[in-house]
Amino acid sequence: MKQIDATSAAAQWYRTFTKKWAKPSAIVVVSAHWEGRGAVKVTTGEKHPLFFDYYGFPDYCYDLEYAPPGHPELARRIIELLEADGFNARGDDSRGYDHGTFIPLKLMYPDADVPVVQVSLLGGLDPEKHLKMGKTLKKLVDERDVLIVGSGQATHGRGSDHRPYPPGKGAPKEEAFVDWLKETAASPAVTPEERQRRLREWERDAPHGRNAHPREEHLLPLHVAAGCTGFQPGSIIFDDFAMGHMSLACVGFWPGGGEGEAKGGDDEGVCST
Repeated sequence: MKQIDATSAAAQWYRTFTKKWAKPSAIVVVSAHWEGRGAVKVTTGEKHPLFFDYYGFPDYCYDLEYAPPGHPELARRIIELLEADGFNARGDDSRGYDHGTFIPLKLMYPDADVPVVQVSLLGGLDPEKHLKMGKTLKKLVDERDVLIVGSGQATHGRGSDHRPYPPGKGAPKEEAFVDWLKETAASPAVTPEERQRRLREWERDAPHGRNAHPREEHLLPLHVAAGCTGFQPGSIIFDDFAMGHMSLACVGFWPGGGEGEAKGGDDEGVCST
């Protein structure tokens, strides 16, 4: 079975990200690995350490270094926008960037020269509230040259079976869910209203939804990312399976729909991993 490592197709794709899309002025990461209790949390410091929120890996996995600058002014603007839309939002100047942030960004922007702000999910994991978060952060995309990354995973279950599958192939239940997810996120035949409805009602509508996501924290960053561009159709910018049950599909969203151009300014957009 195909594994995920430094030589995998996924790692290579992340390394080529900046060759296809321009470097933004700042990056906002909505991470599946941070849940705010009663409030959306936002990193507000000038610098943040790495938070190794995993266990059982080789020692070198805890020796990684990645130190992009924070962006306190941008963080304050995010809090301001969230509070104006009825969210309880709080700054956190000490929490480290978790692996939902530093793993993809270390590959995408290895020089750590782009300021980063990390945003939490909202405890309770209500799909409707995360769709609303995306609508709120759309105002940020409209006013600034930022890249918003919804950092989760297309599937995050234990797998419906553990048979070996050829490269790029998933188990039937996982493939059925991912096919639904890709159609929901990227098909131009799905209207923005229907896209929003499908994401809200994913547990009812998606085939084998709870098999793919026993707990939805790795799915909800997609809800936020889709809302950031008004639920316009995205593009499948990477698509692969590892170990038969782990879909690594990524969706890119750009203001106005379609695929963004490799330049800055108004064509900066959103990706969901």
